[in-house]
Amino acid sequence: MSKKKTTPIKVTLKKGKHKTQPWMFYIDDAGPGPKVTVKERYAKPRNAWRGALRKLGAWSGTTSGDHRTPDGRKILKVLA
Repeated sequence: MSKKKTTPIKVTLKKGKHKTQPWMFYIDDAGPGPKVTVKERYAKPRNAWRGALRKLGAWSGTTSGDHRTPDGRKILKVLA
């Protein structure tokens, strides 16, 4: 039997130096693996959060509230 991961996934939203689209996101899953960096930039942090939720398959049509992956793991939003 496989064990279900219970640790949350951390999504970091970071503002860069670009003028029109400064926001990017990084997905940090538990364990020794590398962070997932998407090479897309967003104009607002809300849009970057939505892109991260879509990447994880947890987009439900809203950016507010509690979000979980399809296998039930919680997603934490961190602003850097």
